[in-house]
Amino acid sequence: MNKYYEMAFKETNATTAEQMRKIAEYYIIDALSCQWLMIKHNVINEYREVASIAFISLFDTHYFAIGMKGLENKRPVTGLDFASLYLSLIMTYNLSLDKIILSRKRAESLRDSGKSLHKINFKFN
Repeated sequence: MNKYYEMAFKETNATTAEQMRKIAEYYIIDALSCQWLMIKHNVINEYREVASIAFISLFDTHYFAIGMKGLENKRPVTGLDFASLYLSLIMTYNLSLDKIILSRKRAESLRDSGKSLHKINFKFN
């Protein structure tokens, strides 16, 4: 595709116009395919659900950087704000490192005293 851009930049004629039309059509189909996949896999609603659980807004979690001289922009760059997400999940589910019981003996004594305990299992533990 780069050669078509170079040809259109050097000389504009019916052939280069047709090639650029085909490239534009390709990119439109590509963008619509991405949108169709996001709708099919329910990506947007899942992001909204996670944001709702974490008590954050979808629009407050992004950063805007003004273009800088020499910035590499050939590939898209994304960022995820895990710090506030994890903090919100910890607050939502009342998780605390102070309250984790690591000893089986301590857990059994608390359970015997009538405390309600919740076992946490990790997939790769």
